[in-house]
Amino acid sequence: MLRAHLHRTMPLIVLMTTLAATQAAFAQAERSWKLYDIRDLMAVIPSPRVDMEESQRVVFQSIMHPATPKPESVRETPGQVDQLMDRLCDALALDCTQFLVGVYGVEAEEVEHTQIVQLLEEVRALYAKRYEVELFWYPVASDQAPSAGQEAKPTDPLHRHCIVVSRGTPTQLTQVSQYRYVAGLQPVVATSSAAYDVETRTAEEGLRATILVGIGEEDLNVTALQITGDLRRVRMDRTSAPIVHEGSTLQVDLPVVTVRSVQCSRRIGIGALTVLTVVDGFEEGQCLVIAVRVRRVSL
Repeated sequence: MLRAHLHRTMPLIVLMTTLAATQAAFAQAERSWKLYDIRDLMAVIPSPRVDMEESQRVVFQSIMHPATPKPESVRETPGQVDQLMDRLCDALALDCTQFLVGVYGVEAEEVEHTQIVQLLEEVRALYAKRYEVELFWYPVASDQAPSAGQEAKPTDPLHRHCIVVSRGTPTQLTQVSQYRYVAGLQPVVATSSAAYDVETRTAEEGLRATILVGIGEEDLNVTALQITGDLRRVRMDRTSAPIVHEGSTLQVDLPVVTVRSVQCSRRIGIGALTVLTVVDGFEEGQCLVIAVRVRRVSL
């Protein structure tokens, strides 16, 4: 009798166990909305490189042909952080809704939310170690040029640029002055008058470079630094050949641009002002010293 009762009861127990397991699996796979605020990453993720000529062209066009501004509710403000979250959600095949710049809502299962948090923490870790870089360049007499790796002793006129970079992240450094000059003249003839349609271009003077800090192994007192770029000087000391039109003669100033390539990779002491490299100067009997000081930045 007892055996018959157990025989009838066993299928019911198996069914209840299966239902309980199914409900547990359903509860575990239940989707939920969570809010993600990653605005802190705006301060550490490097901005994309901007083409200066293209940027100037866009600004010029916006001045000449101003567009009707969009309402705040529909104005698009995409950035590196927005792209990061979009790509992360695409990789996990999740729906992501942007509420504000850097603030997102994501509907996902708990395991997927865990993946998002883990990936964001890994991104933060990539940019957590940061450095303050002071870059100097100054002229010295060619016969007094220091050797690379020595302690730098700047002289006037001194140029200085300070920037904060993330470890292992190529960062653009720009300190330039721009000279606009007449690059072309197109005669325009009208009734009883003549004029010129002027084409202008821009020449830059100063430093443009890419800095990379912390590549390879490092210790408490030494890190590696790489810099690639160029130094330029502009002098408006040339004039064009005479341009003759309708009996009038016109000449325009033209720039002479002198370029010095800067390329160096060196291990330097933390906190020490160190000579990175020395290049030919812009004047006879002169050279230019490129020096740097690197300090770690505490978060």
